[in-house]
Amino acid sequence: MSARGASIHADHLGFTYLGSRVPTLAAITLEAAPGSETWITGPNAAGKSTLLAVFAGIIPTVIEGKVEGTLEMHADADGLPPVPAMVMQDAGVYLFRTVYDEVAFPLENGGVSAAGVEPAVRAALELVGISQLEGRLMHTLSGGERQKVAVAAALAVKPDLLLLDEPFEQLDPASADEVLALARARVREGATVVIATRESEHMPEGAARIHLVAGGRAAETVSVAPAHTRAAYGGGDVVLEMRAVTHRFGSGGGVDGVDLVVHAGEAVALLGPNGAGKTTLMKHAIGLLRPDSGTVLVLGEDIERKPVWELAREVGLLFQNPDDQVFNRVVETEVAWSLLARGVTKSVALERAHAVMAELGIGDLAQENPHEITASQRQRVAFASVLVAEPRVIILDEPTKALDAVAAETLAAAVDRRLSDGAGVLLVTHDLRFAARLADRCVVLADRKVVADAPAREVLANEDILRRVRLLPATSSQDPKINVGSRLLRSS
Repeated sequence: MSARGASIHADHLGFTYLGSRVPTLAAITLEAAPGSETWITGPNAAGKSTLLAVFAGIIPTVIEGKVEGTLEMHADADGLPPVPAMVMQDAGVYLFRTVYDEVAFPLENGGVSAAGVEPAVRAALELVGISQLEGRLMHTLSGGERQKVAVAAALAVKPDLLLLDEPFEQLDPASADEVLALARARVREGATVVIATRESEHMPEGAARIHLVAGGRAAETVSVAPAHTRAAYGGGDVVLEMRAVTHRFGSGGGVDGVDLVVHAGEAVALLGPNGAGKTTLMKHAIGLLRPDSGTVLVLGEDIERKPVWELAREVGLLFQNPDDQVFNRVVETEVAWSLLARGVTKSVALERAHAVMAELGIGDLAQENPHEITASQRQRVAFASVLVAEPRVIILDEPTKALDAVAAETLAAAVDRRLSDGAGVLLVTHDLRFAARLADRCVVLADRKVVADAPAREVLANEDILRRVRLLPATSSQDPKINVGSRLLRSS
């Protein structure tokens, strides 16, 4: 497929979803030429994903609603509609069982011959640096690895228009830089790239940008709630311990001989590159996975024979994808569910649920369907369902991936309060800024093993370790925005 570009001309573009009275996009004006890079920034619910879906043709052909204004798009040279490819925000959505089939599908759907599919798939996997994942099952991959597969599938068709919706949030920083480099390579080849993101960290100075605010309108600035910090960790009993835990998947991945300890009142950040085994290790704490060898103790007790439902009384787990744990049709019922299941009266359960929802800024969603609200709201609903049970151990798997700065600080403040009350927190993340905000200690995984376990100040200031495990890109020393050790920890 030859490289072309796409011209985009939007004039007072608006969109209102079917059944809604409030527009999600309003009066958006945008020009993008072939071979250009455009950034769409803004907080949650500003309409970024909706705008990309309009450009991709998903709206209004698949998702119905009312479109206002005008949108003209055509490929360079011949005036035909551009060939778009979109990397969705949620890497947990995939169609096929294996990595190979996931990348092959857009090629086959685009009319590539059977003989041409295999070399094109392998070329795309090699381009993204994930050739070793070709035979892996999609469900065994980490969120970041699935994100890379989605990027490979998009690049495989050599699109005229490449649309990236929050492409960095599940990637370690080095991988994020690599994906951005691949997108810019397409720009140099003449393609048009549009990137939607809450954070502007990766955006170069002077880049074409539209900043959206709530209501889908363009604006220049956005306010961010100020951060605050809690008292320093003072020591407490061990609430979670892993001793030489080993777990291996048949198709690859896992952890090997990992030791980890979390104390009451302590927040431990579990860091590492995509595929290092962070989520695998986290699932052992609540019995969703059992070690091939080694021991897991919760509140001093070996959990080998404890069922998940019993562990859930003491261990609260926020999944990386809230859709994996949200299943009720009403938000207040979802949040109260664990209490109701334990026999707490409905009135008491709902009272406690509403208190936690108010704390997380989602009190007005009580009667909504959790499957029909935004990803950020759904993440906070899932988190509320964890906090309402007042667990002694709280495990957060990439909790900021769907959150803007304001929502992330709301979550951090809620965690601070639980730490002050004596809960222990295991924070699985590649978000170094959030780790710097919250963690007392950092445990770093690489190649399925622990390579560092020390106070957060020491680990996050050690650029050699962070680069070794791809938590700093190779060029970070030249970019003061990413120098976590010298800048972000200065006032902590």
